[in-house]
Amino acid sequence: MSARPRPSEMPAHDLAVGAGLVPRVPATPPQRIPGPSAAEVAQRAGMQALVGMVVVAGAFVLHTSALTALLVVAYVCWVMTRFPVVGNRLLDELAHGYTTLVFTQGSFWFSLESWLTWDFSAVWKFTGKGVEPPTPGAVDPPGLYPSPDKPDRWQVWTGAQWSGSHRPAPDPYAR
Repeated sequence: MSARPRPSEMPAHDLAVGAGLVPRVPATPPQRIPGPSAAEVAQRAGMQALVGMVVVAGAFVLHTSALTALLVVAYVCWVMTRFPVVGNRLLDELAHGYTTLVFTQGSFWFSLESWLTWDFSAVWKFTGKGVEPPTPGAVDPPGLYPSPDKPDRWQVWTGAQWSGSHRPAPDPYAR
């Protein structure tokens, strides 16, 4: 998918920038948006997933195959609902020019590309190590942009490649 044009090379990019719909990376550290950070949401989901694995393992040890099967199905369904919550919170942060969740490979939305390469060099990074500014000269921060595939849809750009996740255009009045 990396052979497709970058967001700034898309015909609709300038219109989206003018409307304030694409990620904006300020020159100074942005104010964090209210609510839990993407890193906190991911940590909470990870802890809940770990507890779920312990419950499933406990049912397996007790040799209750029907209960184990039911718990495995419930656990998998639950985990599938948590990934998009983390990803959507990440997109909220990226729309404001920063992230609290830094990683290099992964995906939150189910698509053909299960593991995507991410590049957060073009945004502010708020981590346990402090605040790290964007890399000078980095372009096209990760976030939502007009899709290179579907003119009426938007798509997640990871900072390195397009995801397979399409969504409706953002509401210009929501910011």
